[in-house]
Amino acid sequence: MSEHVDVTELVLKSPAGAKLISKLSEPAINRYFRSFVITDQPDKRPATGPLPASKKERRVILSLNLPPSSESGVTIPLVQAMFELVDWLDTKPTFKDEFIARKLAKARTELDATLAKEFAEPTEEEKEAAEDAKRAAKRKAEEEKLAGMTADQKRKYEEKERKKANRKAQGKMVFKQ
Repeated sequence: MSEHVDVTELVLKSPAGAKLISKLSEPAINRYFRSFVITDQPDKRPATGPLPASKKERRVILSLNLPPSSESGVTIPLVQAMFELVDWLDTKPTFKDEFIARKLAKARTELDATLAKEFAEPTEEEKEAAEDAKRAAKRKAEEEKLAGMTADQKRKYEEKERKKANRKAQGKMVFKQ
């Protein structure tokens, strides 16, 4: 989920963000830079519904291309600037504009509601598994019923079931006038 532009602006205009930008503007470092992400969202879509706020972890992900061993020290200033940004984020920066905070909270609430709705409805696989379990239970109950019958009772029961199956297979007959 992409967040509001004002959040990006807040982070990148901070002293730590400005230092990170200045390091990224250096061509020697920039050619190894791939991406930078700040998130509290999990890597994969939750399988059990929305995560409670207590289980969400804030993460900063810096992705770089591996420089050759002769230039391995080139990216150290970028990593140091990233750690300064992490320290700044730990101070829990606040939004000067309450509107932005409300907008972000609303986006999170909508996402959680979508996930909750998605996991509240049983999937096709779950429905099919429930039907299979129901059929298996019915079959087992019938087998137990047959096990307790005498030979004469079994014969009568099987004949009754055969007649029922024949009527079902025959279907309803429609007469046209």
